[in-house]
Amino acid sequence: MIFFFADETRIQQRLWTYHPINNLEKALEIVAYYLSRWNIEELFRIVKNKGFNQEDTLLETTQAIMKQSIMTLLAACKIM
Repeated sequence: MIFFFADETRIQQRLWTYHPINNLEKALEIVAYYLSRWNIEELFRIVKNKGFNQEDTLLETTQAIMKQSIMTLLAACKIM
């Protein structure tokens, strides 16, 4: 992919995939998959490392951890 900006700066990116790509529609579909994957990775980065540190919870019961996880995911979604 090549992106052009207003000042005519050009950035070229390549996406390596094992999916067969035969036409533009398929290429755009694959890019959409990877963009979705990127959003998921970013969500979990926020939950794990950037302020929430969900993995170091002091809660002990499954129900409490589930509630905390839901609240953390909701907050991370709002941050994104």
